Amino acid sequence: MPHFEVRYDDQEPRVIEAETRGKAAYLYALNLTDCWPDTKVGDIFKRIRSRRLDRAPVDPEQQAVERFNQHHPVGTPVVYWTGVREGDGKRSRTRSVAQLLSGHTAVVWVEGEASCISLTHVEVAL
Repeated sequence: MPHFEVRYDDQEPRVIEAETRGKAAYLYALNLTDCWPDTKVGDIFKRIRSRRLDRAPVDPEQQAVERFNQHHPVGTPVVYWTGVREGDGKRSRTRSVAQLLSGHTAVVWVEGEASCISLTHVEVAL
């Protein structure tokens, strides 16, 4: 399905996957009316600009997942931090492949932790 860059006035553009440029703009307008319930979709729709992208945008989080999984199988020794990256971190092993959490954050599960750890807080142990 094609991707479209959609923008309302001077706001930051968003990339939306849709069948047509008009559907992408309409989906964006519906999203904006959630933020501004007193505004009519038609009024917003008139001020939206969109353009088709030649290719799907590259998601840096998905790239991080793919890169991590390519080089580090389950069971890889790691050092990780559950909060601020201060100090030496904790040592463990991965217990899953890396994946996107809710479609937006690259994470991996490690032994000894009940929750996942962001890849930004994981280093392969030397």
